[in-house]
Amino acid sequence: MLNQDDNERTSLLGKEENDVHHIHRVYGIRWIQLLIYVLATFANALTSATFAPIVSQTTLFYSISLTEVNTLAIVFLFLYPVGTGLSIYLSRKFSLRLIMIIGSISNLGIFIRFCSLINPETRYAYASLLIGQIFPAIGAPFFLNSAALFSARWFDPSQRDVATSIASMANPLGKIPRIHMSIVCFELN
Repeated sequence: MLNQDDNERTSLLGKEENDVHHIHRVYGIRWIQLLIYVLATFANALTSATFAPIVSQTTLFYSISLTEVNTLAIVFLFLYPVGTGLSIYLSRKFSLRLIMIIGSISNLGIFIRFCSLINPETRYAYASLLIGQIFPAIGAPFFLNSAALFSARWFDPSQRDVATSIASMANPLGKIPRIHMSIVCFELN
């Protein structure tokens, strides 16, 4: 039996309290935002193990050991927990937009790697390679761990699965051209 309070609630809401539907606002720009997210993730994936397919050429070009070349790829594995902790902490403090900006700025570590080409035989060349790898390594979790959050904030519930799948596939697909680009660059020389 309904009392007066229940009648008021029903008339105010137009339906029962437990039958509330949430309205989710979506923007037309969401697909462009997804494209930007995918491109930033793709760029980060390109840097992860650039030297893995060309280990012997890298050791000769930079006059470094095999262990030092492998360290350039392994730094991504070791710094993943650090980047994950940092991305979780910052995502709770700041907006998703700022998290993506921080991750994208960390991708600019690739330009530090270019400094190694000035004089590749010195130890400074390897230091710039390693530092240039550290920044994208810390930035990788900013992209890898926020695909579902990105989809939840920008997409309607009926489109979230597709958006999350597209965002999640950017990293593995970014690793494919990385392997071929490294080999082609050394074959051209």
